[in-house]
Amino acid sequence: RLRSWCMKHGWPLVWSIYRVSNSSLAFNQRYVDPEILQHSAHGRELISDPRFPAALRAYREAWAEASSTSWADFDRSQSWEKFFAAQPKFLHLEPLRAGACPDPDSCIGINLEGTCVCQDSSGSGIGEMNWI
Repeated sequence: RLRSWCMKHGWPLVWSIYRVSNSSLAFNQRYVDPEILQHSAHGRELISDPRFPAALRAYREAWAEASSTSWADFDRSQSWEKFFAAQPKFLHLEPLRAGACPDPDSCIGINLEGTCVCQDSSGSGIGEMNWI
């Protein structure tokens, strides 16, 4: 339901993993959902990347595998680690840092290649975020 809500409202969705016990993963990882990103005004620079179609296919395969596993088994089998490791690095996000992006109020993060993932400046209105 969360994914449907994000698509309906044009908001990006970022998944996060927060240290799985006995994990070799970094302490805090974020991954932008490429399926949802297509329906958002954010991340046009990622969607237009030639690697995006392959990344979307890999994500759909990983999501299908994860969806076919019960949540209890999914956690125990460390499938989160497998899921995050299988996703391309250009869709992994770091938190915003001071001075990293020209308009940080319109950005959701910085990918591991240093690209700011921001709202489309075309003024489409899709994905417009009103912060409270």
